[in-house]
Amino acid sequence: MPTPKSPKAGDYSNEFIESKFHFRGTEYVLREVSVDVYDDLVEMATSKNDVGDEMIDNGFLRKQLALKTLVSPRFSDFIGKPLRLSNRIMNESWILNLGQEPDDEEKEPDIQDGEPEDKGEG
Repeated sequence: MPTPKSPKAGDYSNEFIESKFHFRGTEYVLREVSVDVYDDLVEMATSKNDVGDEMIDNGFLRKQLALKTLVSPRFSDFIGKPLRLSNRIMNESWILNLGQEPDDEEKEPDIQDGEPEDKGEG
């Protein structure tokens, strides 16, 4: 899975993270959504059951979040799209919007005397 592009360290502006991947020769660009857009999607996915309890249709939420996150190429639904592509976009958008914040710096392995440090017993 591609690593989302993180804003520069210490930059607390309103930059949104973008992520790209290729599928069958086409580049797909995703951009995280704002809180208000996500809240609107949750509201759209929420309904009341027979006893009045609110329930969220997570499948609907995932699809709508993916479609809102997708910047290029744009399409309004997944009808007629390959299942693998739809799943990839939904997974990437879920991670991009709700996953762990990407690291600002690459982590270096522990190195001792030119060799990776063996932390196991042995």
